[in-house]
Amino acid sequence: DDQTIEIQVPQGAHTGDLTVTVDGIPSAAQHFRVWSSLAIGTQLRYLPQSRAIPFALDAVDTDGVHSATATVQWSASGTASVDASGTVTMSGAGSATLSASCGALSAPAVTLTGVGATAAVNTIAGDDQSAFKDGVGANAEFYFPRSLTIGPDGNLYVADEWNSAIRKITPGGTVTTLVGKDSSGQSPLAYPVGIATGPDGNLYVADENGGDVNKVTLAGQVTAIATIDAVKTAQSATSTYLGGIAVASDGTIYVSDTWNNDVLKIKNGQVTVLAGNDSFTGGSADGTGTQASFKTPQALALDGQGDLYVADNGNNAIRKIQLSSGQVSTLTLSGAQLATPYGLALDKSGNLYTTNQMGGQVLKITPQGVVSVLAGSGSFVTLADGPVSSAGFGYTFGLCFDAQGDLYVTEGSDGNVNRLREILMP
Repeated sequence: DDQTIEIQVPQGAHTGDLTVTVDGIPSAAQHFRVWSSLAIGTQLRYLPQSRAIPFALDAVDTDGVHSATATVQWSASGTASVDASGTVTMSGAGSATLSASCGALSAPAVTLTGVGATAAVNTIAGDDQSAFKDGVGANAEFYFPRSLTIGPDGNLYVADEWNSAIRKITPGGTVTTLVGKDSSGQSPLAYPVGIATGPDGNLYVADENGGDVNKVTLAGQVTAIATIDAVKTAQSATSTYLGGIAVASDGTIYVSDTWNNDVLKIKNGQVTVLAGNDSFTGGSADGTGTQASFKTPQALALDGQGDLYVADNGNNAIRKIQLSSGQVSTLTLSGAQLATPYGLALDKSGNLYTTNQMGGQVLKITPQGVVSVLAGSGSFVTLADGPVSSAGFGYTFGLCFDAQGDLYVTEGSDGNVNRLREILMP
């Protein structure tokens, strides 16, 4: 019969391979790991009640190799409960403590705060510096992170404009660089501002200065799709400064030109004007195709129903383009005021979200056009995490939802906050 052999690894042993020899016959080598340290991801400190939220674990073995799959015992106290996988549920408002251990080795305990039946804001990565550094959470640094997208692998990808980089952020808050500067300071991307995930699983990036649209694989390979600046120069238009980008299910790319104040369509390598009149001064006219006008259009969002939404930053408006006809209309809104809208994202219920770039707010727009403040005070008095009623933001830019319906926001500035924030929905 099969026998189970239990082996106790002696104190001081290191990670390695183990074989067992029975009657002169050795078994296949089994790799075992001896952990030297444990840590719980500390990016999520404020949690809405009744949400089951998984926590990341970082275990480091004696060879210095990191893993998120160590077998540990989780425990929680206060208003939190935790299951065997490290998924936490808050029972309501109040404090809680989360711990993890493996044998005699324990991770530093994490203090959690329940915010009740409301959304909560947490800083996932970045700090108050304008710099470049990979790392975990607040140990990572950005320089004007503009827009962001969820990749097919479940990781976040951020267009880090002034670092000329695309940064990758895992659910545990670990930041690495997918594309960036080499040892000589050169990058295949100049000033990436717009980023979107295509139906082919690749990332598509709008480069602000020079007007390049690039495809970036998850392995970091960059391929030019179109150089908008060359197209515009041939048409005697002003040099191009691109903004937002969106990719349809058939692979058609839409991109905003913030200097020529139009929205472009790229299909099969051909660049055409979908809407806007190539006017440097811009305008606010509704109409079809080139009869319409914009003023510094930024983020774009497709609703899957044949419409493209545009954050018309200079007009403090949200515009809608009917793709089949090119008809542009301005959404009629009531409630909270838009102030330099930049980011755009749609939830599964058809609500549209935007950022008040200069006001440090995230706004929700219902299908009926009612605008309310989801998060942010509208001033920069506080930049702290916490429940949405008290959390504060700096200059807010990009937005995107993950598969769980939580909303990510980028903050960027020169010398102030450059962070990635998450709004956990109740």
